[in-house]
Amino acid sequence: MDDVKINTSKTISLALGSDPDSNTVNATLYHEFADSGVVQASTACTRASAGNYSITYGESTANSNNFVLAQGGAHKVVFSYDISSTTHTSETHFSVYTPYITAVTFFTNHSDLQTTFGAKFEDYEKKARRIINTY
Repeated sequence: MDDVKINTSKTISLALGSDPDSNTVNATLYHEFADSGVVQASTACTRASAGNYSITYGESTANSNNFVLAQGGAHKVVFSYDISSTTHTSETHFSVYTPYITAVTFFTNHSDLQTTFGAKFEDYEKKARRIINTY
């Protein structure tokens, strides 16, 4: 399962052998453990090439700083499309996480480490979070 940081964007792709009827694929985003369930209603995906479609979950309104992925936890995208007038669905799952500390906060307190570890902070924070979550 992919991880994505809270309040950021995530692009989800679907690869089919060929284009569905009318070149139309829709995606619905669900939060698997929330009471409300649907995070974003069925939305048309973008056709990248024959049989390849994607959708990006980012800011709900451009430059609003209000992100679709504003709640941590397990999420599911359900793609729906028709092939020969038969409806098909495909699912993909990912997890939205909240980092324990941001790079800005960490390097404000430990500026001497920024040169050595600045470019790799996200990877190290993710590994540390997994270790902490294990125990």
